[in-house]
Amino acid sequence: MAEVERILKARTYYHVMGFHVVQYVEQADVRRQYKALARQVHPDKCPHKDAEDAFKRLSAAYECLANDTLQNEYLAKTTGSKKRPRQPSTRATATRPSPPTTSKPTRPKTPRTADDIYAEFLREEERQAEMDFHKRGFERIFDPIDKPRPLSPPPVHSDEFVADVLSSGLDMKQTKWSQFASSKAKATTPSASPVPNDSACCLLCRRKFPSAAHLARHKAESKLHAANVAKLP
Repeated sequence: MAEVERILKARTYYHVMGFHVVQYVEQADVRRQYKALARQVHPDKCPHKDAEDAFKRLSAAYECLANDTLQNEYLAKTTGSKKRPRQPSTRATATRPSPPTTSKPTRPKTPRTADDIYAEFLREEERQAEMDFHKRGFERIFDPIDKPRPLSPPPVHSDEFVADVLSSGLDMKQTKWSQFASSKAKATTPSASPVPNDSACCLLCRRKFPSAAHLARHKAESKLHAANVAKLP
């Protein structure tokens, strides 16, 4: 909201765009300022009651300063200077090509609205972004996947590190481990042979007994076994 009041109170188009000095400004800087300020004072995004008026004045300032001829005329009229107007620097044009614009050296007969100016600005930004994307894509250099990579050099240890390792008693540790392994092997007894299974079963009663003697006792004394025998045909 502070930007709305600042824009409405600004004395020149340069101050409207946020530039503190009235002098020639590169088109890239003008577009950068307009893009940032338009997002803040656009009536659809700013609840301030005078946002629409601020947005209209901002768009008018951008339309004037974004064109070199119109900016030079406005600068000469504002400062009253009769000096030759400054031309865009070659450094700025070399680093980034100016986006395509539809603005003419003279003002159009039918003034454009603030919404028309902002819509055209967004279209230019989209075209410029697409051009930059294609340019970066063609300039990429891809290395082949099967390109051999150099082998990593072997680790190099200092003499002090090697001396510390050798003096840590590796031979003694190896001897103790050999003795421990041999004593463990001697202490291990061979596995006992399997004990024959003397268990017996009564198929009639479907019971299992630890020995044949227990089975014989079951057949002689068990009432269950006698009842099962009586059921036999």
